[in-house]
Formats: sequence, C-alpha cells, structure tokens
Amino acid sequence: MEEMAIHEGDEFMALLLSNGRLSRFVITISFSLALALGTNFTIVNAYASNQSSEDKASISLEQTTPSNDKVVQLQKPATVKGLKATLESISQITLKWTAVSGATSYKIYRSEKSGGTYTPIGTSTTSDYSDDGLKVNTTYYYKVSGVNAEGEGAQSSSVHMKTVAAKPKAVTGLVTRVESDDQVDLKWNEVSGAKSYKIYRSTKSTGDDYKRIGTSTTTSFSDTGLKSKATYYYEVSAVNEVSEGDRSNPVLGATKVPGKATKLSVEVISESQLDLSWKAVSGALSYKIYRSSSSSGSYTSIGTSETNSYSNKDLKANASYYYKVSAVNGVGEGTQTSAVLGETKVPGQVTSLRLKVIDDSRLELNWKEVSGAESYEIYCSTSLHGNDYTSIGTTTTTSFTDRGLKERTMYYYRVSAVNDIGEGTKSSIVSGRTK
Repeated sequence: MEEMAIHEGDEFMALLLSNGRLSRFVITISFSLALALGTNFTIVNAYASNQSSEDKASISLEQTTPSNDKVVQLQKPATVKGLKATLESISQITLKWTAVSGATSYKIYRSEKSGGTYTPIGTSTTSDYSDDGLKVNTTYYYKVSGVNAEGEGAQSSSVHMKTVAAKPKAVTGLVTRVESDDQVDLKWNEVSGAKSYKIYRSTKSTGDDYKRIGTSTTTSFSDTGLKSKATYYYEVSAVNEVSEGDRSNPVLGATKVPGKATKLSVEVISESQLDLSWKAVSGALSYKIYRSSSSSGSYTSIGTSETNSYSNKDLKANASYYYKVSAVNGVGEGTQTSAVLGETKVPGQVTSLRLKVIDDSRLELNWKEVSGAESYEIYCSTSLHGNDYTSIGTTTTTSFTDRGLKERTMYYYRVSAVNDIGEGTKSSIVSGRTK
C-alpha cells in the first residue's frame, strides 16, 4: 500500500461498491492537530458518508514514522504572566504582558471591582492592548488569557489602575492681535489634556478685577464689541474633566494704535544690504519701514514686515541711509522710532580711545562705540613709531584688557572698527606703562 503524508483538510476520492451499486465519495481528512506536522501515515481503511446515500466507508490511520519520533499533543496556552497596566491619560489605560508560546490571540477582561465579575472587552493578536474611553477617577481591574485552536488558557492574575486626573498646566504663549477698534483676537499654546479654555479680561494688569468673558475648545478666541481706544488685559486657563488649571500671565490687548517701536538697530551685511531689527510691539500686526538719505530729511516707506526684522537690499555702496520703523494694527499706525544710521561702507574711525593701568601685567582699553561696527580689532606695539603694530585680539564691546604683559614696560595701542564690508581707519595711539 502506498504511503503519503496527510494533513487535516486533505481530500481524497474513493469509490465504494455496495449492494451492487458503485458510489463516489470525497473523503476529507479530519484529525487532531496534536499530530506533529510532517509525520507520515498510511491509509489503511476509511470512513466517509455520502450526503445523498446511507452508504458508508471508513478509514483509519497508522503512523509509519520511526519509533523514536514523538507525537506532540497540542494544548491550550499557558497562563499569561507579566501583566502590567499604564495610565496613558485620564481616559486611557494601556496593558502589556509577556507573550505566551503557542497563543494565537489574547482575550482581555475588565472589572470595576477586585473580586467582581470580569467581562471580556476585547482581543489582541499582540502582547498589548489599549483600553480607551474610560471614566475619570475610576479604578479598573484587568485579566488576560491566551487563546489558540485548542481553546482558551487560564486567566492571568489581575492588575489594576485608576484614571486619576490632575489639573491642567498653566496656559503659555498667550498673544493678542488688535483687529479693529472694537475687536481683539487671542491665541495661545495647546495644553495637554485640556478639554476647553476659559478666557478672562480686565482693564488692569493685576488685581482681582478679571472677569470670565467666554470659553473656547480651540486655542484661539475673538473678543468683540469692545470700546475704542481702551486698554484691556487678558488671562487664559485650561480646563479638563477634573478642574481648571492656573491662568496664563496677563497680556495687553488695547483697541488703539500700537505703541512706539524701540531698540531699532542696523547691521551691515554687505555693500548692498543692511538688516534692521527692533523690539516687538505688543498688539502690532505688522511694521512699516521708512528710509531717508539724511537724518532730518523726508522719510519714504520702503516696505512692511510682519516680524520685528527687515532686510534692505540692492543699496548703493559707500552710502549712508537713515531708518525709522512704526508698528501697525487694525486700528492704525503707531509712532515712528527715532532715526538710526546704516552705512554700506567700512565703519568710521574709533575715537576717544583711553588706557587704564591695572597692575604690573594688565592694561585696559576703552573707546567710544562706532556706528555700524560689528567688532573691533586691537593692535599693540612696544615702539611709538614704526609699522610694527600687531593685532592682539578682537572684541564686540568697547573695551579690552591686555593681559600677561611685562612689568614696568611701555605699550602703545591702536583700535579699529570692523564690519562685513571691511575694517575702518585705526584710532590715534594711546600708551601706558605697566607697574
């Protein structure tokens, strides 16, 4: 008789002569998966039934593998171990456990009482599970079991976790935007776990006069119907299912033109470009940049910026430019800054250079700031005359201390201003003798 390897689900065609009648049968092999895969069997006899006939036949299987081969009996999965619960948020708990050999999936059970009834809530084909949509301030108990073709294994020991919610963190990044003389828009950073935000307003920056004027489920709010040319201050707090967090720092939002821009400065980038920067103005939507060829001349608007910086390009080399900046919002334009000089040329000569003797090894230099200078080069010599002045250092401030000098020795110094275009004329000479 021919030997072959057979598996569950294999089909065979059989012909049966019974009572003088020939019947055809499709025999589907069905036996326990406990038999090791790949084991050989011999078909000895068969059992089959024809749905349209009562004729029956039968088969049996005999193992033909060597006697030292083992037949492995498939069992239900072992008990799940290492179950742990982690609180991900006020409404979500994550479960993790050690994978069980032979398990094809896992059943997750939950109860709200330690000794209560555990109800199946889901399945997982991996060794983790996320339980969402939970109630706040509730303790949940969990068990997990492994499952395979033989059935479900024993449930694990229980673990529990409580969905405790702390109050939200304070709101940060609150800014205001004056859209018109009766509207101020607010924006802020999102707070983790917040379900909504409360908005408060006062006409004073401090004190207990802040009144709640609305709520928002987003990180923005529009305060409308305000008085023109009025000053308002705003605070915002985050709210979750449990409580309200601390309020943000107060921020000004006045229904009037912005204040005056300050700290305008000019940086020389090249012979054809000057970069401007200034301190941001609260409530400004944009800024207007003005330029003139003289400090007291007519200033022409050359551009706008939504940030507190601006690059003026395509300028003439070796030219002087004067700049002013004003802040703009939905109400109007604020006062222009004082004029600031920017030159597309090397800085001017350093003046008012002074020397101070510190001790027997240090001399200190100080000088007047040069407009457009980005740094200063310091030169030193031990001879008053001649061309042996050597660069000994650079600084971005208007002072420099020369250290490690010889005692009772005369030193001579010159300083020059430097920008991206080049180096200006060196200063007059100053001298000093160490102690």
